[in-house]
Amino acid sequence: MPKPEIFRDLLDYFQAEADQLSQVIKQTKINKNKPDSGSLREDKLLEFINRHIPTRCNISKGGFIFDLKGNHSKQIDLLITGDATLQFKTTNIKFTQSFNCIEGCYCAISVKTRLTKEQLIDSIDNLASIPTYKKLVTNSQIKKPKLLLRQIPQRVIFAYDGIDDKTILPHLLNYLNKKDYPLDVVPNLIIVNNSYFLSRTPIGGGYDLKTHKVLSENSYNLRSKTHSKYVGGEALLALLTHIQKAANIGSKFDIDYDLYRENIIF
Repeated sequence: MPKPEIFRDLLDYFQAEADQLSQVIKQTKINKNKPDSGSLREDKLLEFINRHIPTRCNISKGGFIFDLKGNHSKQIDLLITGDATLQFKTTNIKFTQSFNCIEGCYCAISVKTRLTKEQLIDSIDNLASIPTYKKLVTNSQIKKPKLLLRQIPQRVIFAYDGIDDKTILPHLLNYLNKKDYPLDVVPNLIIVNNSYFLSRTPIGGGYDLKTHKVLSENSYNLRSKTHSKYVGGEALLALLTHIQKAANIGSKFDIDYDLYRENIIF
């Protein structure tokens, strides 16, 4: 049975957005200044995300995440936070630096021009530096709050180009086995624009959206051009739904900033 036309139109729409993002590669080849090229790739992705995420979300460029114990991450390219968290931003003439508490962060994105094996490892380590300790106010109506909290923030790697889909998965699994990172800190989604994307099954398990096959937790599901010519649009839609789900989870908990005040006030 054919799907309603509106859904085909939406897929065409997101594929067109992926095609637009592909132009970044051409622009960065012209621009030989590496810092400017890095800023361009982040700005383009930020602009796309900002047009589509829920209004309860805020997105900022270049920041870090900290927790109540004083741990903090390395610098993250893009941070998506909730509307209930305080926003910490410092601005000078050249850039805006943002940071936020782990309880207020919904998604962290590492952005690469080209995802090589080395850049993949760099992104994995970068996202793994995000603290995992969270102290949020819960209520009795929320089922399995600890399981939900492990889903946020979502960790995403987005690249405009990269190694092929047959190479990426072995590199990813070999490195994760070597580092033995806990499930909480490994990437939830890896996208090479208009080529393929890898989505990790959520903690607790899940299923394939196409085949409805049950997937075990921590398994990576590959979707590439061999599966669909619209893979670019599918990947962007996957990115947005990962953010939306994280925002939905985050909105169910309250942040108590008095706990941070106790640590800050001497």
